[in-house]
Amino acid sequence: MLLSKVYVLRRGVSGFAQYNIITNLPPHGGSCDVIPREGVSLQTRFNITCKGWQDNDGPLHYELLYARIDIDSSEVYTLIKHGPLPYFTGIVLQHGNETNNYRLKLRIRVKDAYETWNKSDLLIKVNKVAFLLWVSKSGSVIMSEVYINLFIIYLLQYLHSRSVKYRT
Repeated sequence: MLLSKVYVLRRGVSGFAQYNIITNLPPHGGSCDVIPREGVSLQTRFNITCKGWQDNDGPLHYELLYARIDIDSSEVYTLIKHGPLPYFTGIVLQHGNETNNYRLKLRIRVKDAYETWNKSDLLIKVNKVAFLLWVSKSGSVIMSEVYINLFIIYLLQYLHSRSVKYRT
């Protein structure tokens, strides 16, 4: 882009000034995908891969964010991971909002060396984890060990998200 402006000086003498402005373009030409597209919170491991992104101002940097989609379609993004590699593996997520069919939006930001970025948005469904409970003949409640561990993780995340003080 070329900008120029004429300045009028005293005694009718005019001058000329020129500014060369170079703008930075964001990374382009790529896409991202997630496998699987549907899963269960705290159980399913999602894998995100990006390919084809190009930019002259490398190296590229990738950020993975997610947003729970509310009933009013508002989105607040939370950063999950970031790094120089075009993939994220084994990502475990919380469930989506029940009022919006448990959907989550994943956003991958692809940045160049000057922090200019482009995005790829992916819509997935993350259902609530199901806890299995059994009642023994004596009437005591038994929960499988796997589900107990998941329940503890889920409970701690919930308490942390609510800023509740708790002891371990």
